Amino acid sequence: MGEVAVAQEGILVSRRLVLKDSVTPDDIERLVETLHWQLAGYVKKDADRGVDFAATWQIDEAVEAHFTEDSYADERYFVVSGAELGRIEEALNNVQTKILIWSLDELILEVDGNIYPASKGKAVLRLGLGAPLKTVDSVKDRILGASKNPETRVRRRAVQAMAYTPWPEYWERLAEMAEGDPDETVAREAAFVMQALSESGGERS
Repeated sequence: MGEVAVAQEGILVSRRLVLKDSVTPDDIERLVETLHWQLAGYVKKDADRGVDFAATWQIDEAVEAHFTEDSYADERYFVVSGAELGRIEEALNNVQTKILIWSLDELILEVDGNIYPASKGKAVLRLGLGAPLKTVDSVKDRILGASKNPETRVRRRAVQAMAYTPWPEYWERLAEMAEGDPDETVAREAAFVMQALSESGGERS
């Protein structure tokens, strides 16, 4: 559910498969070798320019796998894209069975189980990062709940989670936060996310 969606010009794109912290670079290399992916290109990390490391492999003539080390979220993830749904689903299944990926249930449990602001905020952002592409109430309700948390750092992570998974159902809450969050930084970032969504074609629910 919500694993793949149409991006642009008919290209299908998967949700992000977020890697667990225990996954090593060697694990990723073994995954690529086992599945016989062909390196198509990569971008070196350049912290001074705000550029993250990223790599793309050609799975076959119709499907690609994209890996990102996201320094903003402090997470790593795969995305699969291409023109054939069946091949994308097969690639997603291969990744999920051969390397440790956060399942949706695990992402939700991490949000529910963490009470300290720093760890709860990280779990909230990770949930937004790895959420399905279509709205799921169990995810939406937790991120909206986090956006009302008394701890500023948790609310800020909730805004960031909404930016990674820009469901229309978040628009009203983002507007409320932009207008009235008690923390100036959170309010400013909520307004920035709203603007970005508007410019990318996002609409109110």
